[in-house]
Amino acid sequence: MPHPFFKSTLLKNIFSLTLLQGVNYLLPLITVPYLVRVLGPKGFGTVGFALAFIQYFVLLTDYGFNLSATKIIAVGKNDPEIISTTFSSVLFIKGIFLILSFFLLFALANLSPKIGLHSWVFYLTFLMVVGNAIFPIWLFQGLQEMGHIVWINILSKTICTGAIFIFVKSPQHINIAAGLQALGFLIAGILGLTLALKKFRIRIKYPGIQTVRQHLLDGWPVFLSTASISLYTNTNIVLLGFLSSEAQVGFYVAGEKIIKAVQGLIAPVSQAVYPHVNELASQSKEKAIRFLKKILRFLGSTSLLLSCSIFFLAKPIVKIILGDEFHATISILKWMSPLPLIIAISNVLGIQTMLSFGMNKEFSRSILYSSIINLFLVIPFTVWLQAEGTAITLLITELFVVFCMWRQLTRNKIHLFGVLQNDF
Repeated sequence: MPHPFFKSTLLKNIFSLTLLQGVNYLLPLITVPYLVRVLGPKGFGTVGFALAFIQYFVLLTDYGFNLSATKIIAVGKNDPEIISTTFSSVLFIKGIFLILSFFLLFALANLSPKIGLHSWVFYLTFLMVVGNAIFPIWLFQGLQEMGHIVWINILSKTICTGAIFIFVKSPQHINIAAGLQALGFLIAGILGLTLALKKFRIRIKYPGIQTVRQHLLDGWPVFLSTASISLYTNTNIVLLGFLSSEAQVGFYVAGEKIIKAVQGLIAPVSQAVYPHVNELASQSKEKAIRFLKKILRFLGSTSLLLSCSIFFLAKPIVKIILGDEFHATISILKWMSPLPLIIAISNVLGIQTMLSFGMNKEFSRSILYSSIINLFLVIPFTVWLQAEGTAITLLITELFVVFCMWRQLTRNKIHLFGVLQNDF
């Protein structure tokens, strides 16, 4: 008999996160067919290069709080003091990192010709960093109140998506295209922060040095792992931008957007179950593993179907969504097609299992080793095969991530695949 929690709160949050992911991934995908035709491969690649570069600052301001702070809130959700202290501390740290990020971007825009040439594209996409920093999604996720922020995202992202079709009419409107893609995040951040303060009656206070230090320590393992992940996601795009042309970046980013949109269809399940897995893990290791086995079975079968569909339908997908100018994206998309399956498995093994069972160091180590492999491969593969080589490198790296996580779990006598088989 399913636990009532699974039937009510958890399923509601999965539904809410499904809508949220739909806004974050599918709405931008609606603009892709339009933008690739208006801006062309070069202009689209320039915006893609800027968005990838800006993700470094998103990464810094996030600092792993989307997992570490979520876990603290989920465990102490009945204690208003814990909620207020965590909220104040996280926003304080994010504010400091936000200021540092802007000054760093300003310096790089004046030092790097590649960035300086389109400096306003980078400055406008920085609005995404601001919005992401002030949007307390980790608070809503920890309190399992995701339904409250869905409509905020739908409203803000829909307005900006519509504005792209109205105001972006030629390749010369590249700054407008970049700014509108980032503006939705800023609007959502402002509305989300306002809602959190009013609904949960949070008392903002200055966090002590010790509290800030503790939150930095708690978030460090996750930050290290996400920074390592960035070495083979954002860094690959950035290196492609420096080592190749803007058009090659455009071909790659276009394929990646399609893959991310597909991943967005199953991501809500993994996001919504994370607080529930933490709660189960604190009660019983066996219960948590049984639950994780079911999630692995569901995500594995669903993502396998999606990956196969992308591989066999790559040519019509590219032709319909991107147009004839992006024919080079077909082979890139085929190389990327296994990613939904591979990343779904690594999410269950890593975030859902390793982090929930306190294997933070092992998790970070798995990502770090994979990032090192990526760095050895990405430059020669990109120089040799350009955008297609970057896609091949990403595929190899993600496979190595799964292997490393499986090894770490096996060494700690956690056999998710074995439990899965024995349950049939």
